[in-house]
Amino acid sequence: MSTPGRTYTLNSIDVKEILVYNFTSKGVLDLRNNVIEFSVYEDLFSNFMTAEITIQDTSSLIETLPIVGEEFVKIRFNTPTFDSEVSKIFHVYKIEEKKSVNERTDIYTIGMVSVESIISLSTSVNKSYTGYPISYIVETVFNEYILNSTKKFGESEEYSFNLSKKGILIEETFNSHSFVGYGQTPFEFLNYLATESRTLSNKESDFVFYEDKESFNFRTISNLMQQEPVESFYLADPAKDDRDIKDSKQYQIIQNLEFVDQFDVIERHASGMYDNTVAVIDPILKRYQESYFNYSDGFKDLVHLGTSPVTTGFSHFSKLKNGDTHTRYLVGNISRDDYSQTSYLKGRTDDDPFIKHPFAKHKVLNHRVSKMSQLINSIRCNISVPGNTDVKVGDVINVFIPASRSTEESKSKYNYFFGEVQPKFLVTAVTHRYSYNEDMYFTIMEIVKDSYARPIKDNSGWLRRMI
Repeated sequence: MSTPGRTYTLNSIDVKEILVYNFTSKGVLDLRNNVIEFSVYEDLFSNFMTAEITIQDTSSLIETLPIVGEEFVKIRFNTPTFDSEVSKIFHVYKIEEKKSVNERTDIYTIGMVSVESIISLSTSVNKSYTGYPISYIVETVFNEYILNSTKKFGESEEYSFNLSKKGILIEETFNSHSFVGYGQTPFEFLNYLATESRTLSNKESDFVFYEDKESFNFRTISNLMQQEPVESFYLADPAKDDRDIKDSKQYQIIQNLEFVDQFDVIERHASGMYDNTVAVIDPILKRYQESYFNYSDGFKDLVHLGTSPVTTGFSHFSKLKNGDTHTRYLVGNISRDDYSQTSYLKGRTDDDPFIKHPFAKHKVLNHRVSKMSQLINSIRCNISVPGNTDVKVGDVINVFIPASRSTEESKSKYNYFFGEVQPKFLVTAVTHRYSYNEDMYFTIMEIVKDSYARPIKDNSGWLRRMI
């Protein structure tokens, strides 16, 4: 993280490059003197990174460079606080919010996406993959269609302008499967594989495919949650009335906190968090089966950031046992053994890879449905901290937030639902934002907590005394 003994100024930044290349690859321009503000985004639920730069244009770049949606922009920056940097090549895809300040000056925002997303959009997967672990198929598809793409850009007929191509970090999957690409883009195909994947390490098998500043990732949210926190951040120091934080923690101070959601019971109910059914039919064996999940009973089977559920044992939802609130219907394998071992299929499965390696998504879907709802409909905050190029989407961090109670005893404690000792949150989105006019660099993180750090208990007696 930070370098011991190094002196720095909070919110400072070293913008090393903001270069735009036009379709010739020879037309390159340094935009640092033209940029008013830029933002770089990572999102756990997005396959690719995005960025925006706001330009004050006195040279009619749109016409003279020109900018027509076929350009690359390279952004590279770091802070004096950290040894890491953010460096990425983006493809321009839109110009918006254009307005004239005067007859010679325009201000507009250039929207950009990862080059890999453009490659994916212009590529289709039309191959079959039979009898492989999904992790192998993911690696094969990514390497063939993205990493080693021969797609051409611009007059130069070259794939990249000194692009540093990103690899992919893949979590191991369980069992062999067969899939056919029928014209999906590579990213669409990988998203589909994420929903079909299983892992032995956790029941929910909650795979996601996303890009962070270092690599692409095909990983489970559960695996991310089991990481050790990479950093701690503090809204304030509750042990001190003046909220004075030691100098060694300056870069850890939260400068703004916004609660996006605390909970949404209706949405949790509708999306299957509390209670869900997976109904599956096996067209080969002519069998039908239903499986149920109940949050109160199944909480202990899932990976969480905290140790306690967000409901009590008295909740109406804890009494739902039949999965009526949310149902998914699937086609899959209900055989207790491999199809090849079923009496009337013996010796007949080798010619059909989809019978030999049948779909088995239903074996983890109950848990996955509830887990994804727990994450999305959870405690969700946005925190702003001094520019931080170390943190990335998918990291776990500690976020210490003082209890908002007025007693002297409570002032010295952190929020106990979040956790007083290790209040773990998962970073689900990261925005690096720098304003040239204000010379301020912030990192804004969306963070979530899917569970409580301690059981829910009745404190109404204490509250009545307070009121």
